[in-house]
Amino acid sequence: MIQIGFSTSNAWYSKVIRAFTKSHCSHTFVVIDVLGVPMVLEEGYHGYSMRPMSVFPDSIVQIITPKVDITAAVQASFKDLGQSYGYSTLIGMFFVMIARWFGKKIKNPLASARSQICSERNTRLLQAAGYPGAEALDPPTTDPETLMEFLSK
Repeated sequence: MIQIGFSTSNAWYSKVIRAFTKSHCSHTFVVIDVLGVPMVLEEGYHGYSMRPMSVFPDSIVQIITPKVDITAAVQASFKDLGQSYGYSTLIGMFFVMIARWFGKKIKNPLASARSQICSERNTRLLQAAGYPGAEALDPPTTDPETLMEFLSK
């Protein structure tokens, strides 16, 4: 079974993300089972990587089992392991959030085609899996809280 998790931490960047997005969570990740070991597949400051859930340092806000099987999309994403983190996309989210505060919707002006942020990665996974309604989400502007609310419907 594959699940999508949402978390937060006391790290300064987590606090900044939560403040800008007015959210409970600042990170999203995928939980997969590898030979009986729960593993976290995530976009983080270290890029797209995997580690045992037992050493995941964040506080879990929620873990959701998608209503649609996303196995094939997750498997296809393995080719991206080791890809660098989308720092420019994260900085661009600052402009997206400011626009939202003023009731405007803009594209992320610094979105990168070569790297992603956590919520962008998981939004693209849902879209690749044909998850109902995911096509309406814009991956480079979807924050973890928005994705958590979407999956909780």
